[in-house]
Amino acid sequence: MNIGTHSFRTAAVAIVALGLLGAGQAQGQRENVKIFSSGHRLTTMSVDYSPDGEFVATGAQDWVIQIRRRSDLSLVRSLQGHTSYVRDLKYSPNGQLIASLCESYPDYAVRLWRVSDGALLKVFKLTDNGARVSAFGIAFSPDGTKLAISSGTSSVDRPRSIKLFRVTDFGLDKTIPVPETGGSLNDVVYRPNGTEIAVGCEDQAIRMFDVTTGDQIGTASYVSGVFKIAYSADGTKIFGSGDGTVRRFESTGMSFSPELTMSGMVGFVRGLDVSKDGRFVACSDDGTGSGGNMTIFNASTGAQLYRAQQTEGSNGFGVRFSPNSAEVAYCGNSYTTFLNTNTMTSNGQLPLTANPTIGAGTTLSRCAFSPDGLYAGTGSLESKNVAVYRVSDQKLLRTHLGTDIAFSSTGDNYVVAGTTTRRYRTSDGVLLATAAISTNRIDYVGANEVITAENTSSSSKGRILDASTLVLLHTPAAPAFLVSGTRSGNYYASIFRTSVTLYDAATNAILATRTNASSFPWDFKFSPDGRRLAFCNNDAVVVLNTPNLSVAYNNEALFAFGGVDFSADGNRLLTIGSHQIRAIDLATQATVAEHWSGNIGQSLRTTPAGDIGTAATARSKSSPVGTRLKPVPGSAILSSIDRSLINL
Repeated sequence: MNIGTHSFRTAAVAIVALGLLGAGQAQGQRENVKIFSSGHRLTTMSVDYSPDGEFVATGAQDWVIQIRRRSDLSLVRSLQGHTSYVRDLKYSPNGQLIASLCESYPDYAVRLWRVSDGALLKVFKLTDNGARVSAFGIAFSPDGTKLAISSGTSSVDRPRSIKLFRVTDFGLDKTIPVPETGGSLNDVVYRPNGTEIAVGCEDQAIRMFDVTTGDQIGTASYVSGVFKIAYSADGTKIFGSGDGTVRRFESTGMSFSPELTMSGMVGFVRGLDVSKDGRFVACSDDGTGSGGNMTIFNASTGAQLYRAQQTEGSNGFGVRFSPNSAEVAYCGNSYTTFLNTNTMTSNGQLPLTANPTIGAGTTLSRCAFSPDGLYAGTGSLESKNVAVYRVSDQKLLRTHLGTDIAFSSTGDNYVVAGTTTRRYRTSDGVLLATAAISTNRIDYVGANEVITAENTSSSSKGRILDASTLVLLHTPAAPAFLVSGTRSGNYYASIFRTSVTLYDAATNAILATRTNASSFPWDFKFSPDGRRLAFCNNDAVVVLNTPNLSVAYNNEALFAFGGVDFSADGNRLLTIGSHQIRAIDLATQATVAEHWSGNIGQSLRTTPAGDIGTAATARSKSSPVGTRLKPVPGSAILSSIDRSLINL
């Protein structure tokens, strides 16, 4: 597809799947899931691919249409002219035009745009008997010569009809009346052979018409109002979506009979598409107050293959398969998510064995990696359970009673916080030392010491223990809720309520204290070189310089109540909270990458190899997840090794 002869400058955009620690994406590479912060200021409502799949267009509640290259999602152009929500949009079969629909006041119009230069060619403002009529559906004819618009609400002055406009001169070619049996018209689609057109109606029916004569030639009865409809690529089946269901109808002559119902959606199903290869049906629903859902079904059997909750507070909106059926795009809030359908196995199922959930079954509050990245650990304040995993295959090796875990600088042993403090050998879990010291939080200070924090209703106390024997060496002066130690062993620190205290590890002397006008702390971590100390709470993310605790970074607008850590070189700050992982360049203090996690982050840790571990509570189900993420080497794309991000 040729988008035009003009030279374009692509605007910088935030791609949530950008590698938080990496750079440049390999050309043509596709990750299993990419969640793209689309650049729209408000909820993204509609999406479509160009016929060759090279471009993707989105429409949103900010009244804007954006065209982006699918390869890197760089912005090609914005189309502006609507004066309300862009509810739907469609590429023409030759990719040269885009039709967009706004059904809301004060717009009530369909606009036709030329893709090559973004020119607005025509505004279709529909009227019947002198009254403005809302448009509810748009569709190009398969040969691209006509644009069909469905409109009307079954009132006397706003009769229901399908209007066919010529694309060449924008003239009205034909009006097809739709019987007045109650309710408005919604979606409209052409049968792939171009001889028939169908419309979804709120009077619980899909109605089919002969394009040449305008005669009604078929009706498919539904159990509710029909919001979206889609034909299979061969035209032998038509799918309709309504209240919580998608139904498939098979055509025999001119009659359509229901043969399959796909259920399990919540609320109205407002988005629907069928893959061009006929394997999949995708739909999006309104969901509950926590957000809508996107569901994929096997088109032949009706089996549910995949389900993901969209952005919190987002109703179900646009969903569209790419022309080659390799991916499906769906909308929610200011995000567009791209799911690679090639991750489906031969039987259509997502490969669950390759995408396990680490630490499922309870709310995870802590996570840790061994320095060599070979092992991962999770901890839960809720269940008092610590688990140790082998990273290569995500195999659970063992569990311990406890709340937190920290690996030694060599990675060959680890300590567990709990009603007692214990040290284990990593390779086989052999208990090496025990101390009758109750702790909630734990970390190493260099290779020789361990720092702990005990938090009870009567005590918030820090302790320094010998790393080998776990014998108590020192009790720091300041109370401690969270604790952290440097890798070199020169500093350790504690935070309690709004006060941070930094100590000289050799002398245990207090080097500096700082009181912050902020709230309850969630996480606390030194940079790898010990030159910085970061913490986060409900109000801010703060980075302090050592040893004077002067402020290096303070962002009170960044809602990151979950966790903080540094990249291996210490130049980037990583945060998790409010379903997002962010990377912040500490030199420029700019957010350089984001990743929407889909879960409420509780903890985040990185390794020198670039792995990013998160402990989180899933939004859409009660079981929590621990997620391991890794930037693809030499790539700007963040791939999820653990698909629990999408709440399978």
